[in-house]
Amino acid sequence: MEQKVIELLEKANEKYYDEDYSGACDIYQQILKIEQKSCEPMIYMIFCLIRSLSIDDFVSQNSNEQIAKYQINIGSSLDNIKDRIGKDNKEYIESWLNIYRDFIDVIISCHSYAVSYYKKVVEAYQKGAEYVMRVGRDIPYQQLQQLRLQINELEKNCSIANNNYVIITKKLIHFNNNIVLHIIDNIENYSLISSAEVQELFDSVAKIYHLDEGENIHNEKIAETTKETLYAIQCAKTKAKDFEIKEYWKDKPERKKELEDIKEKYQNEHIEIQIKIKELEREVEQLEQNINKPFEVDEARKRQITYNQNELIKQKNSLGLFKGKEKVSLQSKIDEIQVEINQLDTKIKTEKAKLKDKYQPTIDEKNRKIKELERELEQLKSKEEIINKELYLKED
Repeated sequence: MEQKVIELLEKANEKYYDEDYSGACDIYQQILKIEQKSCEPMIYMIFCLIRSLSIDDFVSQNSNEQIAKYQINIGSSLDNIKDRIGKDNKEYIESWLNIYRDFIDVIISCHSYAVSYYKKVVEAYQKGAEYVMRVGRDIPYQQLQQLRLQINELEKNCSIANNNYVIITKKLIHFNNNIVLHIIDNIENYSLISSAEVQELFDSVAKIYHLDEGENIHNEKIAETTKETLYAIQCAKTKAKDFEIKEYWKDKPERKKELEDIKEKYQNEHIEIQIKIKELEREVEQLEQNINKPFEVDEARKRQITYNQNELIKQKNSLGLFKGKEKVSLQSKIDEIQVEINQLDTKIKTEKAKLKDKYQPTIDEKNRKIKELERELEQLKSKEEIINKELYLKED
C-alpha cells in the first residue's frame, strides 16, 4: 500500500472516530481513486454514510429525496465491494453483513432518540399542566394566562414530536426493507453465506418492524412490504440450507441412504397407524348411532310438542285478569302435553340406557385402542424428528 494511501487512511479514520463522517467520506473517496482493488476504504465509507444518518434526514421536507440518496449510495457502494472483491469471494458477503449490522445499530439508535425525545416532550407537557392546575388559583390572572400559552405550546410540541416519531419509524422500516432486499437480490453463490447468517437478516427485519406496535405505524403498506421482505429472506434461507445439506452429504452417501430408508419405514408405519385410527373412529361413530338413532322420531316428537306447549303458555300469559275459563282450558292442555313429554323422557332414558349397556363397553374398548395408537403415533413422530434432524441438519 502506498505511503500516501496510509496517511490518508489515518486521517480518514481520525475523522471517523471523531464522528466527522462527512469529512471522513471525502477522504475515503480520495483513497478509492488511488486504490482500485482495496475494499477497506469502501467499507468504511459506507459506515460513514450510515453513521451520518440523522433524525432530520427522516423528518425534513426533502426527507424522501435524502433517504433515497442514502439508499442509492449504500446500494451502489455494496455493489462496488462485490466488483472489487469478486462475487465468488466469501469476504464480500462478510463485508455486507458487517455493514448491515452497523446499519441496524444506527436504525435502532435513530428510533430510540425519537422515542426518548417524544417522551421528554410529553413529560414536560404533563408536568406543566399539573403545575398550572396546582397553582392556578394562587397566581395573578395575567401570569396564569402566560403559563397557559406555554402549556398550549408544549401540547403542540407533543403533537409534532409524535408525528415525527411515526414518520421516522415508518421510514426506518421501509429503508431497512429496501437495503435487505438489495443484499438478498445480490446473493448469487449460496456457498458464501450460511442459513444462520440469512436467519440473522430475517430476525433483524422482524426486530425493526416490531420497534413499535402502534396501529398508526403498522399500516397495510408497511405490513405488505415487510411481508415481501421476510418471504424473500425465507426463500434465500431455504436455498442456503439446501446447499449446506447437499455439501454435508456429498461425502456420506451410505449414511444418507440409511437414514432415508429408516425415514421411509417410519412414514409407512405412520400411514398404517392413521388408517387404523380412522377405521376405529368410524366404528365408534356407528356404535353411537346405534344408541341414538332409534330415538330420533321420539326426540323429534318431543321437540314439536314442547314448542306447542310453550306457545300455549305464551297464549295463557297474554290473557287478561277476567279470562279465568280460557286460562283453565289452556292450562289443561299444557298439563296434557307435559304428561306426554314426561312419558317420552322416561321411554328415551330407559331404552337408551339398555342400548348403552349393550354398546358402551365396545365403544370404550375402541376408544382405548385409539388412545394407544395415538401414543404410538407420537412416539413415531419423535423418531421421525430425530432422523429429520440428522438428515436435514436441523438445529435444536
